[in-house]
Amino acid sequence: QVREALRVLSLLGIIENRPGNGTYLTDSTDRWPQEPFKILLSLKKSALFEIFEVRKSMDGTAARLAARRRNEDDVQAMQKALDGMARNLSDANAYSIYELEFHRAVIDAAKNQVIASLTDTLYRMLQETRERFRVLLESPDEYRAWDYRNHVRVFERIKQKDEESSYESMITHLTEFEKYLRKKHGRTIEFSEVEES
Repeated sequence: QVREALRVLSLLGIIENRPGNGTYLTDSTDRWPQEPFKILLSLKKSALFEIFEVRKSMDGTAARLAARRRNEDDVQAMQKALDGMARNLSDANAYSIYELEFHRAVIDAAKNQVIASLTDTLYRMLQETRERFRVLLESPDEYRAWDYRNHVRVFERIKQKDEESSYESMITHLTEFEKYLRKKHGRTIEFSEVEES
């Protein structure tokens, strides 16, 4: 699955393979094409979940690195985003903005420019799918309350500098969000909160 994702990124011009030297990001994210992503998302419904497979890997790694490398400014940025989420549990649009800010704060705390560049593109792709499916905008307040608690648990693990629990909490959170997306395909899902450790 990861090999296939890398092949697609190469075809889209986001990464380049240099024989005998490895795989590298192209020089500038500004030149990364956006239209192929939109076409892919419009033609292939499963693309949403394929994007999520990559996102789970990236965000999970970012959470682990954030636990290792975060400073107080990073903690404050995450806390500020969480505060915004808490204030807007009944305002889906505002909530989604702060939720994205939280994930960006985690990525900033990871201090890895490759992850930052790749996740920025993945987030732009997911913004397209979020607008299309209107997931957070149509979700009930109780879903956002559940989602908020899971973000808090990720934050607590990062703040405690617990690398493995940070990774596991992020993966669990994103897996549960993916289950919520799959309800669009007619499957009933019972949510579970990120487990306490």
